[in-house]
Amino acid sequence: MVVLGLNIYGHDTAAAIVKDGELIAAIEEERLSRKKHDRDFPYLAIEYCLKEASLTLNEIDCLAVSKDFDKLFKEKYLQYTLDNYPKANELFLGGIDNIKEITNVENEIRETLQYNGKIKYCLHHVCHISSSYHLSGFEESAVLSVDGLGENDTTVLGHGKNGKITILDSIKFPHSLGMLYQAFTYFLGFTPNSAEGTVMALASFGDENSKNAQGVAYIDIFRDMINLHDDGTFSFNLEYFNYPFTRKGWVSEKTVELLGEKRKNSDEILQKHKDIAAALQKVFEETYVHLAVALQKKTGLKKLSVAGGCALNCVANAKILNETEFDDIYIQPAASDSGTAIGAALNTYRELSKKELNVKRVNTTYLGAAFSDAEIKKVFDDEKIEYVYLENPSIKAAQLLYEGSVVGWFQGKMEFGPRALGNRSILSAPFPLAKKDYVNNEIKHREWFRPFAPSVLKDKAADYFKINCDSPFMLMAFDIVEDKLKDVEAIAHVDNTARIQMVTKETNEKYYELISEFYKLSGVPVVLNTSFNDKGEPIVCSPKDAIKSFYSTGLDYVIIGNYLVKNEKR
Repeated sequence: MVVLGLNIYGHDTAAAIVKDGELIAAIEEERLSRKKHDRDFPYLAIEYCLKEASLTLNEIDCLAVSKDFDKLFKEKYLQYTLDNYPKANELFLGGIDNIKEITNVENEIRETLQYNGKIKYCLHHVCHISSSYHLSGFEESAVLSVDGLGENDTTVLGHGKNGKITILDSIKFPHSLGMLYQAFTYFLGFTPNSAEGTVMALASFGDENSKNAQGVAYIDIFRDMINLHDDGTFSFNLEYFNYPFTRKGWVSEKTVELLGEKRKNSDEILQKHKDIAAALQKVFEETYVHLAVALQKKTGLKKLSVAGGCALNCVANAKILNETEFDDIYIQPAASDSGTAIGAALNTYRELSKKELNVKRVNTTYLGAAFSDAEIKKVFDDEKIEYVYLENPSIKAAQLLYEGSVVGWFQGKMEFGPRALGNRSILSAPFPLAKKDYVNNEIKHREWFRPFAPSVLKDKAADYFKINCDSPFMLMAFDIVEDKLKDVEAIAHVDNTARIQMVTKETNEKYYELISEFYKLSGVPVVLNTSFNDKGEPIVCSPKDAIKSFYSTGLDYVIIGNYLVKNEKR
């Protein structure tokens, strides 16, 4: 049986394909279209997945879509508007174009793809949960999805056992941790659904206990926005928000009175902006842990599978392990909406085939496009680019990093999700401290306060980081061991933490060899790893993308497959 999963009609559209219970391929449309957070129908992603499975569209058994559009229309648009009449009228009328789209979804799919087969519309949060639980290796676990919005649910708590997902509780719109973070990402002058990670980084420079002009602590303002209930759920004090009733701004006049005017993107980042970010992050963590504590008590389980866009908050993820009874947590690396394409395909396969998905733990996310040496060489020849063929690119890359170069590293199948994990990466030595500013300013062209992640040999990770679980996807922040800080200061955040990627020979042999060779040369089993892209563009997919980004980012070298190119302008 073959199921093609899709995330459509929202940000980060994507496709994934499952054949006989195995996840064959998954890719975001943005990687192929080159439009960041692409919202268009994922034609290119579908084409790629079908090619990888050696199938045509009419040979699949089911097309699984990661949203129930009937439920979305009836609950989010109709029932919510009626329940909040007349306050929500403006929100409803402002969504007419969306309503026209979602009520015509099936016609659009069939006409667009010329597809006459079975279509299944899946609950958005169940798809999030499936994308994590069905790859976790857990026979049984608590399951949690925390997102902006899916249909009318924002948060879903449940139980997974023998491959079956059971929902225990849910929280409805407008009470949404994802939307809380989006609202203040916007308020702080950044782009919602894109720059939440930037706000998380900024938070470490702030003090949530500092006070506003009226003498009220920022943390107290944010705590007044959220009510934590004894049953483990939460609700918002809606006096602080506009988004539940209008599309004119995210927050209310009450919020502006207490926090000041919204920061414009071009405005200087002041200490008060850092303090607001710190208070936001603190309350987010408290609410996130509150959910996890309640879920652990409800299920009595020690294993947890997590997804949803909020699960990309690596600082909060670490709090779950430190402040709850859970002793193992699996987080989907593509935790935001692109990952629901995987969940739709996996859970639909399980339901239609009537087979349990006894999948072993998946600690890799290399599900995207790969290119042969011949294809790579053709790009260089067509562009008249001089190159050197390498017998062992890992050894050469390690030497260049040790000598102080910053290197674009392009190997094998592309990662699925927002993190580059050693196949589409920009790499540097993790020292000296000046490397951080250099890569931020000269290479990535982004904010000075953004930290970089370390990739570390798994068997050496405990020597450098205070770890208490596996961390293959850069989704957990850990303290750095004090006497090792000088060795990795370019990847240390201001609070001396880092969101680490543990690397093994089994997960990525070439990348493991590179870090091992760097360890031999430097005595440090860690490299700085950031995604291979310039600010505002998707992670590179093809050799042509890599060459374009190579020259725009000002890297010293790029290694694509077995080919080395030097930037002669450096």
